[in-house]
Amino acid sequence: MGTRKRKVLLIVGAVLVVLFVMGQVDFQRIAGGKDPVFARWPRYPDDGGSAEFPFLGYTVTAMHQIAGAAPEGIRYRVGAKLDYWIPLVGRDQTTLIVRTNR
Repeated sequence: MGTRKRKVLLIVGAVLVVLFVMGQVDFQRIAGGKDPVFARWPRYPDDGGSAEFPFLGYTVTAMHQIAGAAPEGIRYRVGAKLDYWIPLVGRDQTTLIVRTNR
């Protein structure tokens, strides 16, 4: 393998590792109830109160999504979610909760 090809592979690998670490840092901050460090511009889908923070190579989401009705009340999917654009890895720390009007 040539020296030039080795350098290119090294640079691409380093960029992918940095983007992976940035996604993990933003996910930990969302899971802790804070704003992300790198993905600063939120999008608000019409799903009950979620906030998506897209960035280079990943999207971190603070979920608050209506998941349907239950006999006790309305079910919500809440928590943090991390999706990379390459679907090899990701993290999902969401749970279902039921809120009632009683």
